[in-house]
Amino acid sequence: MYSVELVGAKGIRSSSALDPAAAESPPAFKLLVHVDNGHIYDVVQDGGDLLVSYAGIPLARGRIPAFNVETKKAVAVAVDAGSYGLGIPEDLFRRMSEDRTTSGVLYEINKESHSPIHGPGR
Repeated sequence: MYSVELVGAKGIRSSSALDPAAAESPPAFKLLVHVDNGHIYDVVQDGGDLLVSYAGIPLARGRIPAFNVETKKAVAVAVDAGSYGLGIPEDLFRRMSEDRTTSGVLYEINKESHSPIHGPGR
């Protein structure tokens, strides 16, 4: 089972032309991917990509490194995700700001695996 913990974020600001600092500090996220292996065999993951988005709009990408989780164990894998120079559109930032004051900001984090998780026989 996978879960993701947001450890930190920076550069969460509008990419307005009036704010030159937005271009200097694009969105970046520090995440921990928690993997709990409830199986009776080791689980091997060859890595994959991770996408952070808000309201369906991509904000940052990261790479999950390869890892192995022993039988009935759990691991936490650190992932840095960044936008590499792209800022947050003004309208999206306004929506995020409004959500932050009313219901909270909910980032969508999707894992895109380049290879399947392997169990017995590998």
